[in-house]
Amino acid sequence: MVYIENNSNEKCLKFIKEKWKLKHNPASLIKLIINPLRIELKHRYFSNLGTICVDFNKKSISYRANLATRNSEAIAKAVGLKKNYFPFIIDATAGLGQDAFILSKLGCKVHMFERNPIVALLLFDGLKRAYNNLKFGSWLKKRLFFSYSSSFRMKKILLKRPDVIYLDPMFAIKKKALSKKEMNLLKFFVGKDSDAIDLLNFSFSYAKHRIVIKRPRSLPPFFSKKVINSIITNKYRFDIYPPQKSI
Repeated sequence: MVYIENNSNEKCLKFIKEKWKLKHNPASLIKLIINPLRIELKHRYFSNLGTICVDFNKKSISYRANLATRNSEAIAKAVGLKKNYFPFIIDATAGLGQDAFILSKLGCKVHMFERNPIVALLLFDGLKRAYNNLKFGSWLKKRLFFSYSSSFRMKKILLKRPDVIYLDPMFAIKKKALSKKEMNLLKFFVGKDSDAIDLLNFSFSYAKHRIVIKRPRSLPPFFSKKVINSIITNKYRFDIYPPQKSI
């Protein structure tokens, strides 16, 4: 349940409650703000945590997208993107969808899965607005897709196996670790993925060519002996695994 501040209309509120099963809770620390232009999430009392919304047109994302190439983006190298090869990718832990957006901008078809109802609502809202964007909406509709569902159901939802499954498991917050405000806020609400190992096992048996796991650079791989390669940036590391029966 969540504290819902509705600044839009009753029809929109009804749709949100029915599709995402969200109920208003006056005592909740989570405030979901429904505005006519977008949906936002924030902490009711700790404003310093910032505000979360999905906006693929905001400056930080559009700047990155405009400069992105298959050689400049570490994630593009990690998924195996090449001049004439654009893998079909499952983003099994979509979150706010920024990595998926960059991969789709570079030409890949990406299907995002998000099971948390609040995060899924933000992603749905952002993607709906992005589809109508005059700059990139036309190609985005053909490349970036979304399911409000657990990634464990991808076999039932998808018509074909993905070439790559991409995972960004939520990592624990550390006091000394400096991360973006919106990520701290997201982790505050969503918490840690308790079934990450099960999802890894599932992904390893379903991906056709590789599994890519995003990790903070300072943390070790989930399974170092099975990593075939790593793409490293200043903050993160993309560990690449081959498909296998289990881990």
